[in-house]
Amino acid sequence: MPEFSQENETSKKKVEYRITAVEFATMLIFGILFDLLGLIPFVNVAIIFFAQCLFALVFWANGVKILEKKKLVTFLAASVIEVIPLLSMLPGITLEVIIISVISRMEDELRAAAQNQIKAPAGNQLDAAAAPS
Repeated sequence: MPEFSQENETSKKKVEYRITAVEFATMLIFGILFDLLGLIPFVNVAIIFFAQCLFALVFWANGVKILEKKKLVTFLAASVIEVIPLLSMLPGITLEVIIISVISRMEDELRAAAQNQIKAPAGNQLDAAAAPS
C-alpha cells in the first residue's frame, strides 16, 4: 500500500504577487483621482501624461513588464481613450490599472502553479525509487 506524505502539501510555494493588494488599492484610488482630474478640459493631457508615467514606473518597479503585448495594448488604449475629448470621460486610467494588475496576478499564479507542478513529480519519483520493493 503506497504511503502518502504531507511533504508535497507543505512544499507548495505560496503565490508571491508582484502587485500586492495594498499597492493595487493605492493605484486604484490614484487612477480614479486622475480620471476625475482628467475631466478638466486642457488640463487632462498633462494629467494623463503624468499618470501614465507614474503607473509605468510603479509597474516597472514591481517587476511587471509593460512592454509585453497585452499590457502594452492596454496601456496605449488607455492613453488614446484619455486624449480623445468625449472618450476621456471614460475611466481609462482606472481600467488600465485594473486590467494590468489582473494580468500580472494571473501570470504570478501560473508561474507558482508551474513551479509547484515541476517540483511535485520529482519528489514522488524519488520516493518511489527509494521505497523497497
